[in-house]
Amino acid sequence: MIEVPSSTFMSAAPDWGWYIALYFFFGGLAGGCYFLAALIDLVGHPSLGAYVDSFHLWRTGTLLEDIERAGPRIFGMHLNDAADGDDHANRLPGEGNLPLVEIVQAIEATGYGGTYDNEYMYDAGLIDSDPAFAPATVVDRCARAMVDVLSEAGIRTGAAA
Repeated sequence: MIEVPSSTFMSAAPDWGWYIALYFFFGGLAGGCYFLAALIDLVGHPSLGAYVDSFHLWRTGTLLEDIERAGPRIFGMHLNDAADGDDHANRLPGEGNLPLVEIVQAIEATGYGGTYDNEYMYDAGLIDSDPAFAPATVVDRCARAMVDVLSEAGIRTGAAA
């Protein structure tokens, strides 16, 4: 193991083409996303930003404000859906009740030009018992869901759903 002081790493990160994105998950950091944004502000380094996850941040009640505050320091985006009353399972876009189009439009309004991904988790035991959870089927459902939401938000995806 090689130990490198964080100040050395942060100063070298732009030369290496690296960015460091801090990730907030609900219940994981005292003060939530507000604290995360404040930490990024305090460090004040252009290579330090946030990785936004709609599933976790929506539950804070301040997601749209947090997106605006993070602005150009958003380095990545998990576009996940959620259902009221279920704090443990994210959903594919369109299978929950989050206003994903509004969330994507808020992200885009910050000048974000990166990619959107989906972090879909489910019980692996379903793979053998339910054809809807076969890996190829899940990948297809995920791709179609992402294209649908991003297209509705006005983002050209280059794919047909």
